[in-house]
Amino acid sequence: MTQPVSLTEPVTTAVRAASETTVFGLFAAQAWQFPERIALVDGERMYTYRELHQRVIALSQVLQRLGVRRLDRIGLLTENRAEILELFLAAAKLGAAVACQNFRLSAAELAHCLTLADPCCVFVSPAHRARLPALAIATVVFGPDYEQALSNVSNCGLSEPAHAEDPLLLLYTSGTTGLPKAAVISQRAQIFRNLVMRAEFGLQSEDCFVAWSPLYHMGATDPALGALMSGGKVITVNGFDRVALAELVEREQLGWLLLMPGMVSEFANLLQARGSVARGVKLCGVMADLVPANEIARITTLLGAPYANTFGATETGCPPCSSSLIPVGVAPTRLSKHKSPFCEVRLVDAEDRDVPMGTPGELCLRGPTLFSGYFRADEVNAREFRGGWFHMGDVFVLNADGTLDFVDR
Repeated sequence: MTQPVSLTEPVTTAVRAASETTVFGLFAAQAWQFPERIALVDGERMYTYRELHQRVIALSQVLQRLGVRRLDRIGLLTENRAEILELFLAAAKLGAAVACQNFRLSAAELAHCLTLADPCCVFVSPAHRARLPALAIATVVFGPDYEQALSNVSNCGLSEPAHAEDPLLLLYTSGTTGLPKAAVISQRAQIFRNLVMRAEFGLQSEDCFVAWSPLYHMGATDPALGALMSGGKVITVNGFDRVALAELVEREQLGWLLLMPGMVSEFANLLQARGSVARGVKLCGVMADLVPANEIARITTLLGAPYANTFGATETGCPPCSSSLIPVGVAPTRLSKHKSPFCEVRLVDAEDRDVPMGTPGELCLRGPTLFSGYFRADEVNAREFRGGWFHMGDVFVLNADGTLDFVDR
C-alpha cells in the first residue's frame, strides 16, 4: 500500500514561496515581455518599460545605500510626478513601505504623520522642501540631485527578499476623527486591487491611466500601480488641469478616467466647448451619490463611457461595492449598489449582530483587497477588526434585490 507523501518543512516553504509574487515582480515581468512599450509619461519625459525598470533598479540601490531594508519606511512629500511611481516600485523590490504625505496638511498634522511613520529617509520635491519638518535623517530632493543619485549607484545586493504581505504604502485616512491614521497597504492587497479593477471594469493592458489626482491617495495609487503591473501606460498630471485632461481624452485609449464629483460639470462644459471626441474611455467617475443625475447622463454621453456607481475606501480598495455601472446617457433615479464578488460583507447592529433585510447596519468586510491594519494603532485595530471582520463605520441597507443602499457614516 502506498504511503501518503509527507511534505517536509523546506519543501512546504518552497511551495508557499512559489505561490507568492510582488508588485515589483509583476512590473518586472511586463518590462521583460514589453521592453519598448511606453510605461510612464510626465510632461516631456517618457520612459519605456525597459527604461523605467532600469531606473527602478538604480533607485532600489540608492535606497539600500541610504540604509533602507525590508519593512523600513520611506517618507514622501511631493506633488504628482513620475518619480513617485519609481519610488513605489523600488520600495516594492526591497519590501519597504512608502509613507505618502498629504502636502495639504497643516504643519502640525504633517509632523504627526511623519513622526508616526518614523521613516529612515525622506524624498521631497523642491516645491515642498520648505514644508518638511526638521528630521535627523537623509533627505533626497527630486530634480538634479535625484538624477545624479540614480546615475551613481553600485550593486548593493539584497539581504532579504520582499514578500507579498510586506507593507508597500502607508496612506493616511480618517483625519475627521482626530489626527490622521496610517492605513498599511500590503503588496498582496495592491495586487488584488488591480485584479478586481480589471475583472469588474474590463480594463486591458493597453489602456492608459491618467494620474491627475494626488498620488498620496488610493484613487490614483491603485490604478497607477495596477497599470504598471499589467503593461499599461501611466501619465502623471499635477492636479486637475482640465485642458490637459481633455487633450488626453481626445488622444489616448483610457481605462478608468477618474472624475471627482465637484469637477464633473466643469469638465463636461469644457468637452462640449471643445467639441471633444473621446478616443476611447472604458469607465469614468467616482462617488455617483454626490453628482446630480443629469450631470452623470451628460458626462457619460460626452465620453461614451459608463459611470462608476461604487463605494470603497482607502482601507478596502474599490470593494465592497464595485460592481455597479451607470450606463451611458442614463440619469439614474436610484443609486443602489452591487456588492463585489471578490469580498464578503455583513451588516451588523451596535452589538455586532446581523441585521435583517431593510434594516440599517454597519457594513463589515473581509477579502483579499483589505489593508493590513493601521500602523502602530493596536487599540484601533482590535476594535475595527473585531470578530475577524473589518468594520467600515459606514451604514448601509440590504435591499430585497440584493443591492445595497448607503445610509450614513
